[in-house]
Amino acid sequence: MYEKKYTVGLDLGTSSVKGVLFDGEKALFSESAKFDYKDCSMNGAPYTGFDADEFCKTVFGVIERLAANVSGGICGIAVASASGNTLLLQAGKPLCSAYSWINPAFSAEVDALFSEEECKELSEKSGWNFFKTFPVAHIAHVKAHAPELLERTDTVCMTTEYLLWKMTGKWGADLSTATPSYLLNQTEGRYCEKTLERLGIKDKFLPPLGRTGDFLGYVAEGAFNEMNLQAGVKVFLGSFDHPSGARANGVTREGDLLLSCGTSWVGFFPCRDRDYIIRSGYLCDPFMFDQGLWGAMFSFAQVSEKIDLILKKHVPEAAADAKTFDKLSECAAPGCGGLKINPVTDYEGDFAGYGKEDICRAVMEGMAHTVREKLAELSKDGINFNRIVMAGGPSNSDIWRKILGEVCGREIETRYKSSSGAVGAAMLAFNGQTEI
Repeated sequence: MYEKKYTVGLDLGTSSVKGVLFDGEKALFSESAKFDYKDCSMNGAPYTGFDADEFCKTVFGVIERLAANVSGGICGIAVASASGNTLLLQAGKPLCSAYSWINPAFSAEVDALFSEEECKELSEKSGWNFFKTFPVAHIAHVKAHAPELLERTDTVCMTTEYLLWKMTGKWGADLSTATPSYLLNQTEGRYCEKTLERLGIKDKFLPPLGRTGDFLGYVAEGAFNEMNLQAGVKVFLGSFDHPSGARANGVTREGDLLLSCGTSWVGFFPCRDRDYIIRSGYLCDPFMFDQGLWGAMFSFAQVSEKIDLILKKHVPEAAADAKTFDKLSECAAPGCGGLKINPVTDYEGDFAGYGKEDICRAVMEGMAHTVREKLAELSKDGINFNRIVMAGGPSNSDIWRKILGEVCGREIETRYKSSSGAVGAAMLAFNGQTEI
């Protein structure tokens, strides 16, 4: 075994992959790469997808570049992901381009198979509000437009599981990453037979279920040659991206909140009451359920894109460069000359007549007030936070953190910032490989 241990943690985002090289204490190096979507068709029925093998090559390239930074070798790999992309296979070969979760809702196809009441049941069992853009909807789309393809299918998976299989030659899915598929009975830790029957797929077509941190297998010979790794690298099951970021930042107790600021701003907090999470319309992750803690998630959907729309219209140089956005915000006085902007609702507003500095700061202040209102709403339910940690791109900005703290009246911590999801995965691999 290597004298010095290093692991790679991956964070598979919506359109890019980020990776870190971890030594047990800190992220030494980071790498990232984008992958492309394309317009696809299922017998004339359009959908948004991507090439699953090209996706895997992109991820392998990130791992190879990270591994090149150390001579001692990599001993473990784990993956966090914004899961929800679907792939159909026959004998290990993709039968179509992977379906992305960013597709528009396949309402007609889903409604042909499931009643409104059944969709609600799927939501309660899986732990997620039912969106008709995730794997159940993708399979329904195939069933409606290419049933012959479904008949040829012998494996149904998400692209995260396909990547793990390409690495190890073994199939496996953790409960956290599997949750958005809506194929899972979350509390029982197994696939829902009724849902599979309705879709026309069998349990044996799906990856075996395991838990976050479980050892999956060793990197297979062909894969470690492709990534320029040494033999003996272990691969571990990971989790959904936000709970991975929570682990990295020590958000593991009731009273902790992770504010993960990506394409959407997501609040993640440990909670013992799963019924409260479901009843409140939040997304539920298995997180540390064996210790009685579930993970609750609320979201300000695609708010970063809405902020970009405001900036591109009024302050294009700030939209193009985060540091410019920060500097302009720092130059404005609190209150922004009376300008108020709620990025969630005002992204098509006209703010002509105000200075660039005031517009930039008003965007930050408006987002901070939106967060404060959500915290007040949670407080009415008895959910209060002793600690708030910020992650994602905006966490690299001192002015973003300062404004959030002032408006919310709280200290805002940062730790692994935009690398949080990848570091959480790397920690799983580091801790897991020492236990085997």
